[in-house]
Amino acid sequence: MVKDQEYQTHLSSAVESKEVRAGHVDGEILETLWAPFNKISPTAQSMNPEKISIWKIDEKKAMEQRGEYLDIYQLQMNKAPTMAEIRLKLTESENTDTSKPRTVSWLITGINLEDLQDGLRADIRQLPTDATPGQKASIEEKRQRLTARIAKFHETADAMTASMDLGTATVHSDDPRFCYAGHDENGWGEVSDEEISEYIDEEILAEEMGIWMP
Repeated sequence: MVKDQEYQTHLSSAVESKEVRAGHVDGEILETLWAPFNKISPTAQSMNPEKISIWKIDEKKAMEQRGEYLDIYQLQMNKAPTMAEIRLKLTESENTDTSKPRTVSWLITGINLEDLQDGLRADIRQLPTDATPGQKASIEEKRQRLTARIAKFHETADAMTASMDLGTATVHSDDPRFCYAGHDENGWGEVSDEEISEYIDEEILAEEMGIWMP
């Protein structure tokens, strides 16, 4: 520790002369940086006497009656809507005019396809090294059906964006370790075998295909 009377001699900004010593003390580094880093401070406010009185009444009631009155100590947080709720709201609010492209439904389809890709990657990683022919056939079937659905999705995208100048597009890629939430078999049966043979591109695996979305 540096004594107060010797503090100025340790300041990097101190200026010494024969007659006077000058410098400035800016406090601890964390204290000076706390204000700009504390982004939550603008949302906080001091309690006025009226609010303090109300809080004391609520606190006394909580201590005496317990039960649900203890909820005053719980954080009051608004629960964020789930992805399914967001999709439902967007779909319901979408313009029902059939002459206009249903962009929300199209985007939801793209997100669902990305989820299926994540699920397929997880299924492939979990495939044992000595997988049976049946297990391998199941993976290939999912690949084929997913490939066909992705191709149809891109065909719809081409039709919807035919008159738009989109510039350079980017491909979105999700990390399957964080995105996979499990998929049942129902997600893989929406494309007929006849459609599969028309859309399959055998050079790119379905789980590696880029799905274009703005």
